[in-house]
Amino acid sequence: MKKTLCLLFTATGLICAQALPVAAADFAQHPAPPYRGTVHLPDFKGQDKAFANFRTRIRDGMKSGPNFAGKLSIISFGCGIDCRAVLVGDVSTGRVIDFPISGEDFAGISLDYRLDSTLISARWNNFSTRQCQQEQFVWKQQQFRRLGRKTLGPSEVCERLAP
Repeated sequence: MKKTLCLLFTATGLICAQALPVAAADFAQHPAPPYRGTVHLPDFKGQDKAFANFRTRIRDGMKSGPNFAGKLSIISFGCGIDCRAVLVGDVSTGRVIDFPISGEDFAGISLDYRLDSTLISARWNNFSTRQCQQEQFVWKQQQFRRLGRKTLGPSEVCERLAP
C-alpha cells in the first residue's frame, strides 16, 4: 500500500511539475522591442480581404494597441462551444494573419504571452487523445516558428490550469 501511494504521489507530482505556466525567465529570453508608432488598421478590401467577416473584432483588438511581441495584437474570440479563433494583427503595418493553432481542433485554448517578448505558449485539450497539450512558438522574421510541443497530462490538467 505504501508503494502505491508513493507512485501515485510521484505521478501526480510529475504532472503538476510539467503543468506549470511558462516561467517569466523564458519570456525574457525572447525580448521584443516596443513599437511606438501609429496604429495601422487592416485593408479589408485588399490584402486582408480574407478576414473581412471579422473586421469589427479585428479593428477593436488592434485599436487597443499591441499586446504581444512589441507590435502585434493577439485577437481571440469565440467560434462555437469550447472553440476560440485566434488572429494576429501587426499594428505597424495593419497586416492580419492566422495564429498557427486556432479553432475547434484546439478546445479550450489558452494563450500566455507578453508585450515585451516574442514567445507565446498555447495550451489546449486534445479531445482525440484526451490529453492536455502545450506548444510554444516565437515570432521571428514575420512568422511563427514552433519551439516545441509536449503533453502535460490528462485533459483534467488543462481544466485545472484554465484562467
